[in-house]
Amino acid sequence: MAMSLSKRLNMPQKEVAVRLNMSRSAVAMIDTEKRKLPEDREPIIARMSFKMAIEIANQRTGGYISSLFDTFGEDVDLHPSALKERLLIEMKELYTKLEALTLTRMNPLKKKELVTDLLMEIEDVEEVIHVVKGSYAEEFGIDLVEVSKRRKELIRNGER
Repeated sequence: MAMSLSKRLNMPQKEVAVRLNMSRSAVAMIDTEKRKLPEDREPIIARMSFKMAIEIANQRTGGYISSLFDTFGEDVDLHPSALKERLLIEMKELYTKLEALTLTRMNPLKKKELVTDLLMEIEDVEEVIHVVKGSYAEEFGIDLVEVSKRRKELIRNGER
């Protein structure tokens, strides 16, 4: 049997029940796999746990998310410091591609090939950034939706 929802969220069933607006007995049934987690509760779970969000997204995309982790290798360490190192590597690779593109004069076909490589490198960086954001948010209990709202407010006010 897989680890229960409550254990994976590292909180008592009662707290999980309150956050999901469900009865404790319903959560107990989910924990013992006698009942499935209702799909409409998945976004709440995703906001509570980055790792659970990845699992949910992976299920909904038929494994696409786990294939992104193939980029990282077999043993994916989701600890923020490990992800920071991975992000720095990807950013250096992007910087190298940008330098190659801006410092060279070449035929249009070769330049198109370089731009294609550059765009793929940008996607690599974006993927790692999303994982890093989620990992840091979970580690420090930060709500990314609130961060986004605050950022937009600062931009509107000319403070960012």
